[in-house]
Amino acid sequence: MSPSRVARIFCIIADILVTVLLIGFVEQQTCPARDLLQLLLFLLLWGEIYLIWSWGHPAEKKTLHLSGVILLLFSFLLLATMSEVFLHARTAYIPRQVMNALPSRGEYLRTDVFLFDDAPIQVGHRFHPNQNAPIAGQSREILTWNRVGRFLYQPAPDPIQIRFITDENGYRNAAPLAGHYPIVVSGDSFTAGLEVETPWPDLLAQAVGQSVLNLASVGYGPQAEVAAVRLYGLDKEPEIIILAYFEGNDLRDAFIYDEARQQNMSFDQYQASEAPWNRRLVTLTAVRVWAANLARLVSLRGEPQPERAPVDTTAVYPIEVTINEQEMALSFLDGYVAMLTAQQSDIESSHNWELVTAALLESQQMAQENGARFILLYLPSKPHVYLPLLPAETAEAITSTAGQAKLENGRIIADTTTAGLPYEQFMAHINDQALMLADFARSHNMEFLNLTPVFQAEAAQGQVLYLSLSTHWNPSGHQLAAQTVADYLTAGR
Repeated sequence: MSPSRVARIFCIIADILVTVLLIGFVEQQTCPARDLLQLLLFLLLWGEIYLIWSWGHPAEKKTLHLSGVILLLFSFLLLATMSEVFLHARTAYIPRQVMNALPSRGEYLRTDVFLFDDAPIQVGHRFHPNQNAPIAGQSREILTWNRVGRFLYQPAPDPIQIRFITDENGYRNAAPLAGHYPIVVSGDSFTAGLEVETPWPDLLAQAVGQSVLNLASVGYGPQAEVAAVRLYGLDKEPEIIILAYFEGNDLRDAFIYDEARQQNMSFDQYQASEAPWNRRLVTLTAVRVWAANLARLVSLRGEPQPERAPVDTTAVYPIEVTINEQEMALSFLDGYVAMLTAQQSDIESSHNWELVTAALLESQQMAQENGARFILLYLPSKPHVYLPLLPAETAEAITSTAGQAKLENGRIIADTTTAGLPYEQFMAHINDQALMLADFARSHNMEFLNLTPVFQAEAAQGQVLYLSLSTHWNPSGHQLAAQTVADYLTAGR
Protein backbone atom coordinates (compact mmCIF):
# COMPACT_ATOMS: atom_id res chain seq x y z
CA MET A 1 0.00 0.00 0.00
CA SER A 2 1.42 3.35 -1.02
CA PRO A 3 2.32 5.97 1.60
CA SER A 4 -0.26 8.30 0.03
CA ARG A 5 -3.06 5.77 0.54
CA VAL A 6 -1.96 5.08 4.13
CA ALA A 7 -2.02 8.82 4.82
CA ARG A 8 -5.51 9.12 3.33
CA ILE A 9 -6.81 6.23 5.45
CA PHE A 10 -5.23 7.77 8.54
CA CYS A 11 -6.87 11.14 7.78
CA ILE A 12 -10.28 9.52 7.22
CA ILE A 13 -10.05 7.63 10.53
CA ALA A 14 -9.04 10.81 12.32
CA ASP A 15 -11.91 12.66 10.64
CA ILE A 16 -14.39 10.01 11.75
CA LEU A 17 -13.08 10.18 15.32
CA VAL A 18 -13.30 13.97 15.44
CA THR A 19 -16.85 13.87 14.02
CA VAL A 20 -17.92 11.32 16.62
CA LEU A 21 -16.44 13.47 19.40
CA LEU A 22 -18.26 16.53 18.07
CA ILE A 23 -21.55 14.59 17.85
CA GLY A 24 -21.00 13.49 21.45
CA PHE A 25 -20.27 17.07 22.50
CA VAL A 26 -23.43 18.35 20.80
CA GLU A 27 -25.45 15.53 22.43
CA GLN A 28 -24.55 16.90 25.86
CA GLN A 29 -26.03 20.30 24.98
CA THR A 30 -29.68 21.32 25.26
CA CYS A 31 -30.00 23.70 22.32
CA PRO A 32 -33.10 23.27 20.10
CA ALA A 33 -30.89 22.79 17.02
CA ARG A 34 -29.03 19.83 18.55
CA ASP A 35 -30.45 17.24 16.14
CA LEU A 36 -29.88 19.47 13.11
CA LEU A 37 -26.26 20.09 14.11
CA GLN A 38 -25.66 16.37 14.46
CA LEU A 39 -27.18 15.72 11.03
CA LEU A 40 -24.96 18.41 9.48
CA LEU A 41 -21.89 16.88 11.13
CA PHE A 42 -22.87 13.45 9.76
CA LEU A 43 -23.30 14.78 6.20
CA LEU A 44 -20.15 16.86 6.47
CA LEU A 45 -18.22 13.73 7.40
CA TRP A 46 -19.11 12.03 4.12
CA GLY A 47 -18.18 15.12 2.17
CA GLU A 48 -14.82 15.22 3.92
CA ILE A 49 -14.25 11.52 3.24
CA TYR A 50 -14.78 12.19 -0.47
CA LEU A 51 -12.44 15.20 -0.46
CA ILE A 52 -9.70 13.30 1.39
CA TRP A 53 -9.94 10.23 -0.84
CA SER A 54 -10.13 12.16 -4.13
CA TRP A 55 -7.57 14.87 -3.31
CA GLY A 56 -4.93 15.12 -6.03
CA HIS A 57 -6.59 12.62 -8.38
CA PRO A 58 -7.64 13.52 -11.95
CA ALA A 59 -11.25 14.54 -12.65
CA GLU A 60 -12.26 11.17 -14.12
CA LYS A 61 -11.18 9.38 -10.94
CA LYS A 62 -12.92 11.92 -8.72
CA THR A 63 -16.22 10.93 -10.33
CA LEU A 64 -15.45 7.30 -9.54
CA HIS A 65 -14.54 8.20 -5.97
CA LEU A 66 -17.78 10.16 -5.57
CA SER A 67 -19.76 7.14 -6.76
CA GLY A 68 -17.87 4.94 -4.30
CA VAL A 69 -18.53 7.26 -1.36
CA ILE A 70 -22.25 7.50 -2.26
CA LEU A 71 -22.44 3.71 -2.52
CA LEU A 72 -20.70 3.36 0.82
CA LEU A 73 -23.16 5.84 2.36
CA PHE A 74 -26.16 3.92 1.06
CA SER A 75 -24.62 0.67 2.29
CA PHE A 76 -24.20 2.26 5.71
CA LEU A 77 -27.82 3.43 5.74
CA LEU A 78 -29.02 -0.01 4.61
CA LEU A 79 -27.06 -1.68 7.40
CA ALA A 80 -28.50 0.81 9.91
CA THR A 81 -32.03 0.08 8.65
CA MET A 82 -31.50 -3.68 8.95
CA SER A 83 -30.08 -3.21 12.45
CA GLU A 84 -33.09 -1.10 13.41
CA VAL A 85 -35.52 -3.77 12.23
CA PHE A 86 -33.58 -6.49 14.04
CA LEU A 87 -33.37 -4.57 17.32
CA HIS A 88 -37.10 -3.80 17.23
CA ALA A 89 -37.75 -7.53 16.88
CA ARG A 90 -35.08 -8.57 19.43
CA THR A 91 -35.08 -5.88 22.09
CA ALA A 92 -33.02 -8.07 24.44
CA TYR A 93 -30.00 -7.20 22.28
CA ILE A 94 -30.36 -3.46 22.89
CA PRO A 95 -27.71 -2.38 25.44
CA ARG A 96 -29.14 -1.16 28.72
CA GLN A 97 -27.67 2.33 28.38
CA VAL A 98 -29.13 2.71 24.90
CA MET A 99 -32.55 1.46 26.00
CA ASN A 100 -32.55 3.92 28.90
CA ALA A 101 -31.79 6.79 26.52
CA LEU A 102 -34.88 6.09 24.38
CA PRO A 103 -38.23 7.81 25.12
CA SER A 104 -39.88 6.22 28.18
CA ARG A 105 -36.72 4.10 28.39
CA GLY A 106 -37.82 2.09 25.40
CA GLU A 107 -40.91 0.52 26.94
CA TYR A 108 -42.85 1.12 23.72
CA LEU A 109 -40.49 -1.32 22.00
CA ARG A 110 -41.12 -4.18 24.41
CA THR A 111 -43.64 -6.02 22.29
CA ASP A 112 -41.69 -9.15 23.17
CA VAL A 113 -42.80 -8.65 26.79
CA PHE A 114 -46.11 -6.77 26.58
CA LEU A 115 -49.32 -6.94 24.60
CA PHE A 116 -50.42 -3.33 24.10
CA ASP A 117 -54.11 -2.41 23.92
CA ASP A 118 -55.39 -0.71 20.83
CA ALA A 119 -56.75 2.80 21.41
CA PRO A 120 -58.73 3.65 23.41
CA ILE A 121 -56.77 1.81 26.08
CA GLN A 122 -58.34 -0.29 28.79
CA VAL A 123 -55.55 -1.82 30.88
CA GLY A 124 -52.94 -0.37 28.54
CA HIS A 125 -50.83 -3.49 28.36
CA ARG A 126 -50.54 -7.03 29.66
CA PHE A 127 -47.80 -9.62 29.59
CA HIS A 128 -47.89 -12.16 26.82
CA PRO A 129 -50.26 -15.00 27.80
CA ASN A 130 -49.25 -18.57 28.63
CA GLN A 131 -45.59 -17.96 29.37
CA ASN A 132 -43.53 -20.40 31.38
CA ALA A 133 -39.87 -19.56 31.25
CA PRO A 134 -36.95 -19.00 33.63
CA ILE A 135 -35.73 -15.41 33.97
CA ALA A 136 -32.26 -14.64 35.30
CA GLY A 137 -30.74 -11.20 35.64
CA GLN A 138 -29.86 -8.42 38.03
CA SER A 139 -31.96 -5.77 39.72
CA ARG A 140 -30.41 -2.34 39.23
CA GLU A 141 -33.44 -0.10 38.73
CA ILE A 142 -32.21 2.82 40.86
CA LEU A 143 -28.92 2.97 38.97
CA THR A 144 -30.96 3.08 35.77
CA TRP A 145 -33.17 6.00 36.78
CA ASN A 146 -31.07 8.20 39.06
CA ARG A 147 -28.82 10.99 37.86
CA VAL A 148 -25.23 10.23 36.96
CA GLY A 149 -22.93 10.78 39.88
CA ARG A 150 -25.35 9.84 42.65
CA PHE A 151 -23.29 6.79 43.64
CA LEU A 152 -20.03 6.74 45.57
CA TYR A 153 -19.50 3.28 44.15
CA GLN A 154 -21.71 0.77 42.42
CA PRO A 155 -22.73 -2.02 44.80
CA ALA A 156 -23.31 -5.53 43.55
CA PRO A 157 -26.87 -5.65 42.16
CA ASP A 158 -29.36 -8.13 43.55
CA PRO A 159 -29.55 -11.31 41.50
CA ILE A 160 -32.92 -12.27 40.01
CA GLN A 161 -33.76 -15.86 39.20
CA ILE A 162 -37.44 -16.67 38.86
CA ARG A 163 -39.78 -18.74 36.77
CA PHE A 164 -42.08 -16.36 34.97
CA ILE A 165 -45.53 -17.88 34.46
CA THR A 166 -48.56 -16.10 33.03
CA ASP A 167 -52.16 -17.18 32.59
CA GLU A 168 -54.26 -17.04 29.44
CA ASN A 169 -54.95 -13.32 30.03
CA GLY A 170 -51.29 -12.36 30.50
CA TYR A 171 -51.12 -11.99 34.29
CA ARG A 172 -48.87 -13.73 36.76
CA ASN A 173 -51.08 -16.67 37.69
CA ALA A 174 -50.85 -20.38 37.05
CA ALA A 175 -52.72 -21.51 33.95
CA PRO A 176 -55.37 -22.56 33.31
CA LEU A 177 -57.38 -20.19 35.47
CA ALA A 178 -60.00 -21.54 37.83
CA GLY A 179 -63.64 -20.56 37.50
CA HIS A 180 -63.73 -18.84 40.90
CA TYR A 181 -61.26 -16.82 42.96
CA PRO A 182 -62.39 -15.59 46.39
CA ILE A 183 -59.82 -12.77 46.33
CA VAL A 184 -58.85 -10.61 43.35
CA VAL A 185 -55.87 -8.26 43.64
CA SER A 186 -54.85 -5.53 41.23
CA GLY A 187 -51.77 -3.33 41.37
CA ASP A 188 -48.52 -2.39 39.72
CA SER A 189 -45.00 -3.84 39.75
CA PHE A 190 -45.03 -4.21 43.54
CA THR A 191 -47.90 -6.67 43.21
CA ALA A 192 -46.70 -8.31 40.00
CA GLY A 193 -43.42 -8.97 41.82
CA LEU A 194 -41.21 -9.60 38.81
CA GLU A 195 -38.04 -9.63 40.89
CA VAL A 196 -39.12 -12.41 43.27
CA GLU A 197 -40.13 -16.01 42.77
CA THR A 198 -43.32 -15.71 44.85
CA PRO A 199 -45.12 -12.32 44.89
CA TRP A 200 -47.24 -11.32 47.85
CA PRO A 201 -50.65 -12.31 46.36
CA ASP A 202 -49.39 -15.92 46.12
CA LEU A 203 -48.11 -15.73 49.70
CA LEU A 204 -51.47 -14.28 50.75
CA ALA A 205 -53.22 -17.26 49.19
CA GLN A 206 -51.03 -19.60 51.27
CA ALA A 207 -51.67 -17.60 54.44
CA VAL A 208 -55.46 -17.48 54.18
CA GLY A 209 -55.98 -20.81 52.44
CA GLN A 210 -57.92 -19.26 49.55
CA SER A 211 -57.17 -18.73 45.89
CA VAL A 212 -55.99 -15.25 44.93
CA LEU A 213 -56.08 -13.90 41.38
CA ASN A 214 -53.24 -11.49 40.67
CA LEU A 215 -54.17 -8.87 38.04
CA ALA A 216 -51.13 -6.63 38.45
CA SER A 217 -48.68 -5.45 35.82
CA VAL A 218 -45.69 -3.17 35.55
CA GLY A 219 -46.64 0.50 35.21
CA TYR A 220 -50.31 0.15 36.10
CA GLY A 221 -52.01 3.15 37.65
CA PRO A 222 -55.43 3.25 39.36
CA GLN A 223 -57.50 3.36 36.13
CA ALA A 224 -55.64 0.41 34.59
CA GLU A 225 -56.01 -1.54 37.83
CA VAL A 226 -59.76 -0.93 37.86
CA ALA A 227 -60.02 -1.97 34.21
CA ALA A 228 -58.08 -5.18 34.91
CA VAL A 229 -60.56 -6.18 37.61
CA ARG A 230 -63.52 -5.26 35.44
CA LEU A 231 -62.26 -7.18 32.41
CA TYR A 232 -60.56 -10.18 33.96
CA GLY A 233 -61.65 -10.41 37.59
CA LEU A 234 -65.41 -9.91 37.96
CA ASP A 235 -66.26 -13.11 36.11
CA LYS A 236 -64.38 -15.00 38.85
CA GLU A 237 -67.07 -13.92 41.33
CA PRO A 238 -64.65 -12.53 43.94
CA GLU A 239 -65.72 -11.96 47.50
CA ILE A 240 -62.86 -9.51 48.14
CA ILE A 241 -61.30 -7.02 45.70
CA ILE A 242 -58.01 -5.41 46.76
CA LEU A 243 -56.57 -2.42 44.91
CA ALA A 244 -52.90 -1.80 45.78
CA TYR A 245 -52.05 1.92 45.54
CA PHE A 246 -48.35 2.84 45.38
CA GLU A 247 -47.47 6.30 46.67
CA GLY A 248 -44.34 6.62 44.55
CA ASN A 249 -45.93 6.97 41.13
CA ASP A 250 -49.69 6.29 41.07
CA LEU A 251 -50.48 10.01 40.94
CA ARG A 252 -48.25 10.27 37.88
CA ASP A 253 -49.54 7.05 36.29
CA ALA A 254 -53.13 8.24 36.65
CA PHE A 255 -52.32 11.35 34.62
CA ILE A 256 -50.42 9.40 31.95
CA TYR A 257 -53.31 6.97 31.51
CA ASP A 258 -55.81 9.81 31.16
CA GLU A 259 -53.61 11.69 28.69
CA ALA A 260 -53.22 8.59 26.51
CA ARG A 261 -57.01 8.15 26.52
CA GLN A 262 -57.59 11.81 25.71
CA GLN A 263 -55.20 11.60 22.75
CA ASN A 264 -56.73 8.29 21.66
CA MET A 265 -53.36 6.54 21.66
CA SER A 266 -52.22 3.11 22.70
CA PHE A 267 -49.59 3.09 25.44
CA ASP A 268 -46.74 2.30 23.07
CA GLN A 269 -47.85 5.12 20.74
CA TYR A 270 -48.15 7.53 23.67
CA GLN A 271 -44.74 6.64 25.08
CA ALA A 272 -43.10 7.06 21.70
CA SER A 273 -44.90 10.34 20.96
CA GLU A 274 -42.93 12.32 23.51
CA ALA A 275 -39.90 12.52 21.18
CA PRO A 276 -39.36 13.16 17.45
CA TRP A 277 -38.96 10.16 15.16
CA ASN A 278 -35.18 10.41 14.99
CA ARG A 279 -34.94 10.19 18.78
CA ARG A 280 -36.97 6.97 18.69
CA LEU A 281 -34.51 5.17 16.40
CA VAL A 282 -32.41 2.66 18.32
CA THR A 283 -29.42 2.85 16.00
CA LEU A 284 -29.24 6.64 16.10
CA THR A 285 -29.67 6.61 19.87
CA ALA A 286 -26.81 4.10 20.17
CA VAL A 287 -24.54 6.34 18.11
CA ARG A 288 -25.45 9.36 20.26
CA VAL A 289 -24.92 7.47 23.52
CA TRP A 290 -21.54 6.05 22.54
CA ALA A 291 -20.43 9.35 21.03
CA ALA A 292 -21.36 11.18 24.25
CA ASN A 293 -19.51 8.56 26.31
CA LEU A 294 -16.42 9.00 24.18
CA ALA A 295 -16.65 12.79 24.41
CA ARG A 296 -16.91 12.57 28.20
CA LEU A 297 -13.99 10.15 28.28
CA VAL A 298 -11.72 12.72 26.64
CA SER A 299 -13.38 15.55 28.63
CA LEU A 300 -14.87 17.12 25.52
CA ARG A 301 -17.90 18.72 27.09
CA GLY A 302 -19.42 22.17 27.26
CA GLU A 303 -20.30 24.29 30.22
CA PRO A 304 -22.89 22.67 32.54
CA GLN A 305 -26.35 23.43 31.21
CA PRO A 306 -28.97 24.73 33.69
CA GLU A 307 -31.63 22.46 32.18
CA ARG A 308 -29.46 19.40 32.64
CA ALA A 309 -27.69 19.92 35.96
CA PRO A 310 -29.08 22.80 37.98
CA VAL A 311 -28.52 21.14 41.35
CA ASP A 312 -25.65 19.61 43.21
CA THR A 313 -25.30 15.96 42.19
CA THR A 314 -23.03 15.01 45.07
CA ALA A 315 -22.69 11.25 45.30
CA VAL A 316 -24.61 9.99 48.33
CA TYR A 317 -25.40 6.35 47.54
CA PRO A 318 -25.19 3.75 48.76
CA ILE A 319 -25.93 4.87 52.31
CA GLU A 320 -24.11 2.52 54.68
CA VAL A 321 -25.95 2.48 58.00
CA THR A 322 -26.54 0.26 60.99
CA ILE A 323 -30.14 -0.12 62.11
CA ASN A 324 -30.71 -2.13 65.29
CA GLU A 325 -27.21 -3.63 64.93
CA GLN A 326 -27.97 -4.70 61.35
CA GLU A 327 -25.57 -3.27 58.77
CA MET A 328 -27.09 -2.42 55.40
CA ALA A 329 -26.43 -0.38 52.27
CA LEU A 330 -29.41 1.64 51.05
CA SER A 331 -30.13 3.61 47.89
CA PHE A 332 -33.28 5.51 46.95
CA LEU A 333 -34.87 6.65 43.72
CA ASP A 334 -34.72 10.45 43.59
CA GLY A 335 -38.19 10.68 42.05
CA TYR A 336 -39.76 8.79 44.94
CA VAL A 337 -37.94 10.93 47.49
CA ALA A 338 -39.20 14.02 45.67
CA MET A 339 -42.78 12.75 45.59
CA LEU A 340 -42.78 12.53 49.40
CA THR A 341 -42.49 16.32 49.51
CA ALA A 342 -45.92 16.73 47.86
CA GLN A 343 -48.10 18.85 50.12
CA GLN A 344 -51.76 18.16 50.68
CA SER A 345 -52.88 21.47 49.21
CA ASP A 346 -51.00 20.82 45.96
CA ILE A 347 -52.22 17.25 45.66
CA GLU A 348 -55.84 18.30 46.27
CA SER A 349 -55.54 21.00 43.59
CA SER A 350 -54.13 18.62 40.99
CA HIS A 351 -55.91 16.84 38.17
CA ASN A 352 -53.99 13.74 39.23
CA TRP A 353 -55.95 13.61 42.49
CA GLU A 354 -59.26 13.92 40.67
CA LEU A 355 -58.34 10.98 38.46
CA VAL A 356 -57.15 8.82 41.35
CA THR A 357 -60.21 9.40 43.52
CA ALA A 358 -62.56 8.82 40.58
CA ALA A 359 -60.88 5.47 39.93
CA LEU A 360 -61.14 4.47 43.60
CA LEU A 361 -64.83 5.32 43.71
CA GLU A 362 -65.36 3.32 40.53
CA SER A 363 -63.61 0.36 42.17
CA GLN A 364 -65.77 0.63 45.25
CA GLN A 365 -68.97 0.86 43.24
CA MET A 366 -67.93 -2.06 41.04
CA ALA A 367 -67.27 -4.19 44.10
CA GLN A 368 -70.59 -3.25 45.74
CA GLU A 369 -72.56 -4.00 42.58
CA ASN A 370 -71.00 -7.47 42.47
CA GLY A 371 -71.43 -8.21 46.16
CA ALA A 372 -67.72 -8.01 46.94
CA ARG A 373 -65.78 -6.34 49.71
CA PHE A 374 -63.43 -3.58 48.50
CA ILE A 375 -60.13 -2.80 50.23
CA LEU A 376 -57.75 0.01 49.34
CA LEU A 377 -54.20 -1.11 50.17
CA TYR A 378 -51.56 1.62 50.55
CA LEU A 379 -47.98 0.69 49.62
CA PRO A 380 -45.11 2.85 50.96
CA SER A 381 -42.02 3.71 48.94
CA LYS A 382 -38.56 2.68 50.10
CA PRO A 383 -37.51 6.18 51.25
CA HIS A 384 -40.76 6.55 53.22
CA VAL A 385 -39.82 3.45 55.19
CA TYR A 386 -36.08 3.98 55.72
CA LEU A 387 -35.37 7.72 55.53
CA PRO A 388 -36.87 8.42 59.01
CA LEU A 389 -34.49 5.78 60.42
CA LEU A 390 -31.30 7.38 59.10
CA PRO A 391 -29.11 9.84 61.01
CA ALA A 392 -30.37 13.37 60.36
CA GLU A 393 -27.14 14.45 58.65
CA THR A 394 -27.25 11.45 56.31
CA ALA A 395 -30.93 12.00 55.50
CA GLU A 396 -30.28 15.70 54.89
CA ALA A 397 -27.76 14.85 52.17
CA ILE A 398 -30.50 12.91 50.39
CA THR A 399 -33.54 15.14 50.84
CA SER A 400 -31.68 18.34 49.97
CA THR A 401 -30.50 17.03 46.57
CA ALA A 402 -33.22 14.64 45.36
CA GLY A 403 -35.65 17.28 44.08
CA GLN A 404 -39.23 17.93 45.14
CA ALA A 405 -42.82 17.64 44.00
CA LYS A 406 -44.52 20.63 42.46
CA LEU A 407 -47.86 21.58 40.94
CA GLU A 408 -47.40 22.52 37.28
CA ASN A 409 -50.32 23.28 34.96
CA GLY A 410 -52.68 21.41 37.24
CA ARG A 411 -50.42 18.36 37.34
CA ILE A 412 -48.41 17.18 40.35
CA ILE A 413 -44.94 16.01 39.29
CA ALA A 414 -41.72 14.93 40.98
CA ASP A 415 -39.07 17.30 39.66
CA THR A 416 -35.58 15.88 40.28
CA THR A 417 -33.89 18.76 38.44
CA THR A 418 -34.56 21.22 41.26
CA ALA A 419 -33.10 21.49 44.74
CA GLY A 420 -34.69 19.34 47.42
CA LEU A 421 -35.83 20.24 50.91
CA PRO A 422 -34.04 20.35 54.26
CA TYR A 423 -34.71 17.20 56.25
CA GLU A 424 -37.01 18.78 58.84
CA GLN A 425 -39.12 20.44 56.16
CA PHE A 426 -39.16 17.19 54.20
CA MET A 427 -40.42 15.23 57.21
CA ALA A 428 -43.27 17.71 57.70
CA HIS A 429 -45.05 16.38 54.60
CA ILE A 430 -43.79 12.81 54.28
CA ASN A 431 -47.19 11.39 55.30
CA ASP A 432 -49.44 13.83 53.43
CA GLN A 433 -50.40 11.47 50.61
CA ALA A 434 -51.12 8.57 52.96
CA LEU A 435 -53.22 10.75 55.26
CA MET A 436 -55.19 12.10 52.30
CA LEU A 437 -56.01 8.60 51.07
CA ALA A 438 -56.98 7.55 54.59
CA ASP A 439 -59.30 10.56 54.95
CA PHE A 440 -60.78 9.95 51.51
CA ALA A 441 -61.43 6.29 52.31
CA ARG A 442 -62.99 7.16 55.66
CA SER A 443 -65.30 9.75 54.14
CA HIS A 444 -66.56 7.22 51.58
CA ASN A 445 -66.86 4.24 53.95
CA MET A 446 -64.02 2.52 52.12
CA GLU A 447 -61.80 -0.05 53.83
CA PHE A 448 -58.23 1.22 53.98
CA LEU A 449 -55.09 -0.65 54.99
CA ASN A 450 -51.84 1.32 55.14
CA LEU A 451 -48.71 -0.86 55.09
CA THR A 452 -46.42 2.05 56.01
CA PRO A 453 -46.51 1.64 59.83
CA VAL A 454 -45.81 -2.10 59.82
CA PHE A 455 -43.02 -1.71 57.26
CA GLN A 456 -41.45 1.10 59.27
CA ALA A 457 -41.68 -0.97 62.45
CA GLU A 458 -39.98 -3.97 60.84
CA ALA A 459 -37.34 -1.75 59.23
CA ALA A 460 -36.58 -0.23 62.64
CA GLN A 461 -35.77 -3.75 63.84
CA GLY A 462 -33.09 -3.98 61.18
CA GLN A 463 -35.09 -5.89 58.58
CA VAL A 464 -34.08 -5.39 54.95
CA LEU A 465 -37.38 -5.29 53.05
CA TYR A 466 -36.37 -3.84 49.68
CA LEU A 467 -33.83 -4.84 47.07
CA SER A 468 -30.63 -2.84 47.40
CA LEU A 469 -30.63 -1.29 43.89
CA SER A 470 -34.35 -1.43 43.22
CA THR A 471 -37.42 0.37 44.47
CA HIS A 472 -39.20 -2.95 44.98
CA TRP A 473 -39.61 -5.39 47.83
CA ASN A 474 -37.31 -8.35 48.30
CA PRO A 475 -38.83 -11.70 49.40
CA SER A 476 -39.00 -10.48 53.02
CA GLY A 477 -40.98 -7.42 51.93
CA HIS A 478 -43.45 -9.56 49.98
CA GLN A 479 -43.80 -11.88 52.97
CA LEU A 480 -44.49 -8.97 55.32
CA ALA A 481 -47.08 -7.49 52.95
CA ALA A 482 -48.84 -10.82 52.54
CA GLN A 483 -48.92 -11.53 56.27
CA THR A 484 -50.20 -8.03 57.10
CA VAL A 485 -53.03 -8.34 54.58
CA ALA A 486 -53.80 -11.86 55.80
CA ASP A 487 -54.00 -10.66 59.41
CA TYR A 488 -56.31 -7.83 58.35
CA LEU A 489 -58.59 -10.17 56.42
CA THR A 490 -58.67 -12.69 59.25
CA ALA A 491 -59.48 -10.03 61.83
CA GLY A 492 -62.29 -8.75 59.63
CA ARG A 493 -64.03 -12.09 59.19
